[in-house]
Amino acid sequence: MAYNDSTKQYQRMLASYTRTGIETAIPGTKEEGIMRYRTMIYTIVNESLSTSYPLTRQLLTAQEWDDTVHRYFSTHACTSPYLWRMPLEFYEYIQEEQSALLIKYPCLSDLLLFEWVEIEVFMMEDEEVLHKTEGAVETDALVLNPACAVQYFQYPVYAKRAAEITPADAAHYFMLTHRNPETGNVAFLEIAPMFARMFEWLTEEAMSVDQLISRFTEESQLALAADSRINIVSFFKNCLSKRIILGFN
Repeated sequence: MAYNDSTKQYQRMLASYTRTGIETAIPGTKEEGIMRYRTMIYTIVNESLSTSYPLTRQLLTAQEWDDTVHRYFSTHACTSPYLWRMPLEFYEYIQEEQSALLIKYPCLSDLLLFEWVEIEVFMMEDEEVLHKTEGAVETDALVLNPACAVQYFQYPVYAKRAAEITPADAAHYFMLTHRNPETGNVAFLEIAPMFARMFEWLTEEAMSVDQLISRFTEESQLALAADSRINIVSFFKNCLSKRIILGFN
C-alpha cells in the first residue's frame, strides 16, 4: 500500500525528532509517547556502539563518548539498514568529523578499526571453498580461509592498552584476523610485513610457499637466508593448524 504525502511527511518529522530531540508538533502523536520512543531508539544505538567498541569507550571519557554518540545519532545519515553495520559508519564518522578526538588520541583511529574488523570478520558470509586436506606447504598451492582480513596499524592497539600508548609506539604493524570455520571464533595474529604481502597474493590466487618466496624475493630484491625459508615454512604450517589456511588446491 502506497503512503500518501502527509503520511510521508509525518514519518520524516518523527525521524527528525527521534534523531535531534528538537520538539515539533507531529499530528496523531502524544509528547510523552514520542519522548519514550526517542529514548528507546537512542538507547539501542548507544548500547550497540558500546558493545561494538568497548575498548574505545574505555579510552574516551564518559562525556566524550556521550557527546560523540549524540552528535553521530543526531547528524549522521546511516546508509545501511543493518544494525550490525552501524559501527562501521560510526568509525567512518569519527574519521571524517571528529578531528579533535583524533588529535587528542592519536591511536583512536587504529583502535576503532581493530574493534570493527572483529565484527566484520565474524559477520562474513560462509563461503564454501574446495580444497584438499593432504599436501605439502612448500610445494602445493595453499587455499586461504576466505573469512580473514589483514590490517595495517600505526599503533599496537591489539597488544597494548590504548591509554598507555604513546607517540613512541608509532611504527608499522600488521595483524591478521580470521574466523575459524568450525567454531566460528575470531582470532588475531600479528604478522610481519613480508607475510602481509604474501597473504595479499593468496587472496588473489592459491600459491605454494616456494612460489610465495620466489615472488617476494623478485619483488623486494632481497635474498632470503636458508633459516628464513625454514621460518616461513613453519609459519604457514602454523597457519594451516589454526585454519587460516584451509588446505591445498
